[in-house]
Amino acid sequence: MVYLNLSVTCIEAAIDFYANKLGVFEYKAGRLVCNLGVGLILDLEETDTERHLTVFGQNKQVSSNFWIGVGDVLNDTPIVLLEHLKRNGVQYEEIENLGGHHLSFIDPSGNKFGIHSKLGNIS
Repeated sequence: MVYLNLSVTCIEAAIDFYANKLGVFEYKAGRLVCNLGVGLILDLEETDTERHLTVFGQNKQVSSNFWIGVGDVLNDTPIVLLEHLKRNGVQYEEIENLGGHHLSFIDPSGNKFGIHSKLGNIS
C-alpha cells in the first residue's frame, strides 16, 4: 500500500476530479482510494490550513507529479476508461507506443497524474 499526501487548493474540486470525473478513485473515510487494483491512497491536504503547513512545511501549493501502472502481462482485462473521460469532458494527453499506453492528466490544483498500462490495455 502506498499513501501519498497531495497538496490541493480545494479539497472538493480534487474529490470531484479524481472520484467523479476520472472515476479511478473512490472517496472513503476522508481519503481517495484507487479502484484500479493498485494499492494507492491519496490524503488530500488543502493549502492555507494548519495541516498543510505541518505536512509540507508551507501553506502554498506544492505541485506533485505521480503515475500508476495498471495491469500486467498476466492480466489482459482492458481498463475501460476513455469513453468515461470523454463523457465527463476530462482533458488528457494520450500516448501509445511500444512502451505501452499512457494517459496524462492535470488536476484542478495543477498536480500531474498519469495512468500507464501495456499497449492496448486502456480503451
